[in-house]
Amino acid sequence: KFSLLQKFKKNPKVVPKLTYFCPKGKFTCRDFSCISIVHRCDGQADCPQDRSDEEGCPCLHDKWQCDDGTCISKELRCNGNIDCPEDISDERRCHGELIKISRRKK
Repeated sequence: KFSLLQKFKKNPKVVPKLTYFCPKGKFTCRDFSCISIVHRCDGQADCPQDRSDEEGCPCLHDKWQCDDGTCISKELRCNGNIDCPEDISDERRCHGELIKISRRKK
C-alpha cells in the first residue's frame, strides 16, 4: 500500500488530488516540505529536494536576471563569458566591441 506522496514521487505526472500547505510563516516546497518564509527568495536554495524556494523571485538591485530566472552579479553581464547557467542571455544584446563569447571554465 503506497501513500499519496509515494505515488506522486513514482509518477510525478499524476497530480495528487489533495493539496498540502505549510502553516502560516512557512513556505511549501515542491516536495511538500516546509521551510521558514524568511528563506524564500533569499538567494540560497533551502528546499531539500529542489530550488523551488528561489523560483520566480525578483533579483536584488545589484544583480541581473537571466532569462531562466537565475540572478547573477551585474559585473558578469556582457563580460564575454556565459555566466547564466541555462542560457546565454547575459551576453545577448551587449553594445560596444564585438567579443568572442565563451563558456566559463569551472
